[in-house]
Amino acid sequence: MAALYHVPGVYYEPQPRAPETPVVRTDVAGFIGFDPRVRNGTTPSTLLGSPAAGHAFRVDVSGFQLVLGEVRGAVPATRDFVLSESPVPPLPMADGESLVYALIVRETGGAFSLAAAPGTAASSGGERPPDDGAVALALGLTAADRRVRIADVTVRREADAVFVTARPAPPLAITRCDDFRDYVLAFGDPPDDGTLLAPAVRAFFANGGRRCWVATLRRPDFEDQEELAKAREDMVGLAGASELEATGLERLLLLPEVTVVDAPDLYALRIERTTRSLPLPPGEREACFLPCDAIPPKGTATTNERTPAWKPIFESAPPFDGSAPPNDVFLTQARLLARCARERWRVLLLLSVPRLPDGGSGPYVPPTDRDARAWLGQIDIAVKQSKPGAPSLGDTEDVSCGALYWPWVLTQEQVDGPVLEMPPSACAAGVIARRDLARGPQIAPANETLREVVGLTAACGDGVHGALYDPDPDASGFPVPAVNVLRAFPGYGIQVWGARTLSTEAWLRFVPVRRTLTAIELRMKAALDLLVFEPNRPALWLQITQTAFGVLLPLFESGALRGERPEEAFYVRCDASVNPPEAAAQGELFVEVGVAVAAPAEFLVFRVGRREGVIEVLE
Repeated sequence: MAALYHVPGVYYEPQPRAPETPVVRTDVAGFIGFDPRVRNGTTPSTLLGSPAAGHAFRVDVSGFQLVLGEVRGAVPATRDFVLSESPVPPLPMADGESLVYALIVRETGGAFSLAAAPGTAASSGGERPPDDGAVALALGLTAADRRVRIADVTVRREADAVFVTARPAPPLAITRCDDFRDYVLAFGDPPDDGTLLAPAVRAFFANGGRRCWVATLRRPDFEDQEELAKAREDMVGLAGASELEATGLERLLLLPEVTVVDAPDLYALRIERTTRSLPLPPGEREACFLPCDAIPPKGTATTNERTPAWKPIFESAPPFDGSAPPNDVFLTQARLLARCARERWRVLLLLSVPRLPDGGSGPYVPPTDRDARAWLGQIDIAVKQSKPGAPSLGDTEDVSCGALYWPWVLTQEQVDGPVLEMPPSACAAGVIARRDLARGPQIAPANETLREVVGLTAACGDGVHGALYDPDPDASGFPVPAVNVLRAFPGYGIQVWGARTLSTEAWLRFVPVRRTLTAIELRMKAALDLLVFEPNRPALWLQITQTAFGVLLPLFESGALRGERPEEAFYVRCDASVNPPEAAAQGELFVEVGVAVAAPAEFLVFRVGRREGVIEVLE
């Protein structure tokens, strides 16, 4: 913006010789999970009577902060908000039909209130939410009334059962959080219902993260297998979808600054609660003078206890061995990997080994080292596609976009607080961000102590660690990918003790190498965006070369690239050899960049020997 000169005088305006290189962040993570703001009521939605004659459809709404126009306010936390209720016929939908309610927040005098407007019942799968005009007509709203749709709630009927699915409205499907307080303001207090989105975001910030984006999905009843299958589709999203239609990973890929992705609710658990009524003891005065068995209790107390989770929300059967089809969790992981592989050098997908049945049957327990090895073998089969019926990652064999972590961690928010089991990927995302902010993406995100982690679900010694982190080749002699192991060391705490991707290529198997390439791509794109639409001539080629040098030289000086001199570490070619006349006629300009990224020193080998009566230690 030009300065405004009001009086005569001499003015000095510094004019830089070249524009500054834009600052590009590579520490930002993205999380995918169920939307916690709207869910089936505490008193679940149901049909009334037998046979059904009436209905009561209810939802719980978390208290969260919302900006509506120029007004910032809090949506009131509401339990059992009534979408529709009537004890008598007619029912709003027939068997096999669904009905969508638009749940809106409207502002009146600076206060927010909830309201719901129904759509038209239709066969399940063909239902549509009411449009804005129908909502305004049903609620008597005018153009001057401020309101925003926060969710579309679908009620589906099967015989005498109903299933409720809440899908966040597009404006609320993606949220930026710069600390955990931002998450609480945007989504409300985390519910203790077995979902892991809130604990994962908290673990990310506790372990050094400074910014994340949260992409929320539809939230169905966890017994509704039909809607759960759609939720798994939403986790991946539809490739090429717009910002209003993209979900899950596809929505996060529309944000250039997101370089690490985790889907914690892929491992969410079913939490059952039991209600018990306990008699209260009698008053002290009567207890002192009368026999205890003759004193009637003074009322009862009710408890709502959380029982241990025994089954995940998504099926996580034993890994594929050729005798049974792959399970839901792995199929979703494979689709996420395949989608990330198409964005070469763009994002790093963090995966965890899920809870699996104990011995192939019975209750689900945290994964052991055998489970981790079997799960890794399943990924290896998917990459090599060596068994009939094995899951496939598509046409790509480059899985350097993924990293697998094990075992699960035990987290505790405060002393004497509840201990929660959760997958380690969110903690790994925090360590990646911590190392990136402190020293750069070229530093391995390992040898860092985890915060708010009080234990691991499985102990790991050197033998197990070696078998998982540096496994033997397969039966055909091909290398096998690695598992990044979390270990507990006395005096140091629990640390991430591995930094490898799922790739078996000599250089791309290292997480810092992979993330350095991501940083180069993002920084190069940000710097070269300023030169789009410039005349394609040798002067532009020279300018592009200088810009590329401005990106690569700082990386070389920081030690991210190999070589003693810049010409040994990288090269940039932008001349007639890579820009033929036919490319210029199409409006295309090519620049070729080659880099030699430094790999981490994972093994420090010491040799101890004796020579002429002196003990020598050679490194």
